[in-house]
Amino acid sequence: MKRIFIFPTVEEAKAFLLTEPRDPVFVGGVGMAEIAAATVRAVKARKPQLAVLAGIAGACERTLRRGEVIEVVTERVAGIPARYAREYETTGPDLGLPLAAGVTVSRSGDALTEGPEALTDPDAEGPEALTGTDAEEPLPRVENMEGAAFFAVCEALGVACCEIRAVSNYVGEPFDQWAVGEAVENLTEKLTQIFGNNE
Repeated sequence: MKRIFIFPTVEEAKAFLLTEPRDPVFVGGVGMAEIAAATVRAVKARKPQLAVLAGIAGACERTLRRGEVIEVVTERVAGIPARYAREYETTGPDLGLPLAAGVTVSRSGDALTEGPEALTDPDAEGPEALTGTDAEEPLPRVENMEGAAFFAVCEALGVACCEIRAVSNYVGEPFDQWAVGEAVENLTEKLTQIFGNNE
């Protein structure tokens, strides 16, 4: 399968690049505008069958552990009025990772203003009202700055996509408490396990 990998920052991509992946790796930039532009350029240039966004994220709930690697299967932009809000979904293969719902923010901590009820369809009834799952509880939420834009671009360009994140912190914690090194190490390990370098 023809793939591309997109990371927001060099720090998140560096360890994966050292594994010498055979698939192209792009550093897209932080935030929705930067990642959208980078995704368009990468997809147009490489015409992949699958685009993978990978990086770190902050957990909104402590049901997720620091360093845990998860697949973000839905994304929405924080702060969009309900009548305009849109939820984007992964279109990639099952990766066998724990699942989470993403809240894409412009400023760290904004996901805390988005309660779990913001991630449900108010018009739906029963289990289908819960975001990204047919279980009786909603998925744990993670905060990032790129996911919704990445999913939106991939949908518009007709390319399958998935998002893999490693939990570096709990939302609201000061940066000096973030476990960035552990998160990046675990992220790199999972990426190489899932996708390999010799396919």
